[in-house]
Amino acid sequence: MLRAMSETSTQIQAPVSGKARIRSIDTLRGLVLLGILIINILAFAQPFGAMADPQVDGAVSGVDFALFAGAEIFVEGGMRAVFSMLFGAGLLIFMNKPGADPAEVRSLYYRRTGWLIVFGLVNAYLLLMLAGFGVGLPLNAWETMTFVGSGYDIQWQSLNRPSYDLGRLALAVGYIGLVMSVCRAGLLRGMQSVLARIGQMALTNYLMQTVLCNLVFLGFGLGRFALWDRWQMYLFVLGVWILQALFSVYWLDRYRFGPCEWLWRSLTYRRRQPMLKPA
Repeated sequence: MLRAMSETSTQIQAPVSGKARIRSIDTLRGLVLLGILIINILAFAQPFGAMADPQVDGAVSGVDFALFAGAEIFVEGGMRAVFSMLFGAGLLIFMNKPGADPAEVRSLYYRRTGWLIVFGLVNAYLLLMLAGFGVGLPLNAWETMTFVGSGYDIQWQSLNRPSYDLGRLALAVGYIGLVMSVCRAGLLRGMQSVLARIGQMALTNYLMQTVLCNLVFLGFGLGRFALWDRWQMYLFVLGVWILQALFSVYWLDRYRFGPCEWLWRSLTYRRRQPMLKPA
């Protein structure tokens, strides 16, 4: 009995192993992490107002306008909403480890969340997807076209729209349903694997995006701030996606955690976590 209690305590005091991870959640987290950069790139590469008003960077015609409209309809708000939901899902998984002592889990959770702040920071899946996209996409399209038709009136900018929260929530549900349906059906296994690796290293990859964008757009780096059109920015985003996919696959073939995830877990559990995968 004492041995069993000791083993349970050891399990609680260690991160979830690779085999115990929920791959569909890692896959969804990887997709969302990449998608968020579609919106965040504007904060790095253009004046801040460009995130809400395409007139700021002249993206009112041609390819740049199409990219603005596409991001508004398919990405804006939805990706961040999914990311927030995944944080909640991670909390539930963390809090429900088998045989966990509630007081011990609470202590671990507060340390885990505290260090994250320091770093800066459903069986009906198909029905969820159809309902989410069925509401979110038409609503976002209507809002975007109303914004354009109003001459980019400030009251129709993203956060000011009366139905913004409904649209982004519906879109988030649609993306969750889509990814879960694909995972459940066993489709696109190669893409699932890559996205899951990216999602497993979400903290490392998010911070990497910040570092790369600062190096390219700010004055201490290449100084490309406000010099690129949107199509050029999104070519850069594509390059970051490819880099992070290659890096995540390479790293997790050799190590248990991403570099920042390893540091976060070591600080949370107050002991150095094993990094290398067993041979």
